[in-house]
Amino acid sequence: MTDEPTNLILEQLKLIRSDMARDKAEVKLALAELTKAVADNTAHINRLNRRTNELPLDLETMMKAEVMGRLGRYENEIDRRMDEIEAKLRDR
Repeated sequence: MTDEPTNLILEQLKLIRSDMARDKAEVKLALAELTKAVADNTAHINRLNRRTNELPLDLETMMKAEVMGRLGRYENEIDRRMDEIEAKLRDR
């Protein structure tokens, strides 16, 4: 009779141990997935930070290109009008 409770407790302990081993494996897997997700998010944040740092340079380049384009058009318009005025003055 004394063997039966001992065996029952031993069987229960074995079940608990196998459950704990299974849970430990699941936790390890979840931790690995979480670690990968954190690494991916960190890489993404670093890319966003680099892009954010580059953005003012891109905006500056765009603004310069727009200003230079407009200045070029104004210069062409001034040259065209000056040619017209010179032609009128020559014709007098």
